[in-house]
Amino acid sequence: MDNSIFEGKRRDNISKICSNCEVLPVRDGCLKILTEPVEVCFDRAKKLQVLNQYAEESECATFETLEEKTCGLLRWDEKEVETHRKEISLLTSTQLFDPKNEMIDNESINRVFYEICGSRFPVEDFKDYCKKERIFSEIREAVRLLFILMNALGYHRNKIEKRTKFTYKAFYPTYDREFYRTIRSGFYDVDHICYASKCNYFVTCDYALSSQAMEIYRYLGCKTNVIYCEKKAPDPSLPLAVLCKKTATP
Repeated sequence: MDNSIFEGKRRDNISKICSNCEVLPVRDGCLKILTEPVEVCFDRAKKLQVLNQYAEESECATFETLEEKTCGLLRWDEKEVETHRKEISLLTSTQLFDPKNEMIDNESINRVFYEICGSRFPVEDFKDYCKKERIFSEIREAVRLLFILMNALGYHRNKIEKRTKFTYKAFYPTYDREFYRTIRSGFYDVDHICYASKCNYFVTCDYALSSQAMEIYRYLGCKTNVIYCEKKAPDPSLPLAVLCKKTATP
C-alpha cells in the first residue's frame, strides 16, 4: 500500500474515533479537550518535530546507556543480566515493584530509581498514584519515571541500538535514518501514555509500548484499557469496536 494512502486511512480512522477532538495540556497543568480537524493537529506535530530534534537526540543518547549504567550500579555481568530479564519479564509491574519482591530486591530497584532515573521518591510511592485526582504535570512525571525505570531494568524495553558515529561538528551522537525514526517516535511515547491516562482506551501498533503502557497503568491505578493493533493488519482503518475485542488492561 502506498505510504500516503496508508497515512490517509490512518488519519480518517483517528478522526472517526476521536470525532476530531484532541486533548492538550493548558497553563494550569490540567488537560483540555479541543475540537479541530485532524489535519491541523498533524501539521502542528510536524512543525514541533523540527523544534524537538536536539531534545530527541539527547533522549536517544540517554536511553542507550540506561542498561549499561544499571549493570554498573548493580554489578551485574552479562549472564546475570539475561537471567534477570527472563525472570522479571514474567512479572506484572505491581509484582516487580513490590517491596517484598525477592527476584530483584526493593533496595536495588530504588537505587536505580534514585541514581539513574532521577526520582526523589521511592517507586512504591507511585503505587495507585492516579487513583487520586492529579494534574497533567504530576501524571507525566510519574509516567516518565516509571518508563525510564522499566527501560533501565530491561523490562518491556524499547529497542535501543548503539550510535553509528560521532562527528566533530555535532554535540549529540548521530544515528542512521531507520534507527532515528524509531527513537523519534519513542520520544513521544511518554506523552501519549499520559494523555491516554484520562481516556477509556490507549490504542497502539507498537507491541513494546502496549506492554509498557499496560504495566504503567496497572501500577498507577489508571482504568485506561490498552489495545494492541497488529501493524501488518490488511486494513489500518479497523473500527474501534473490533479493536476493543483484543486484550485490555485488567
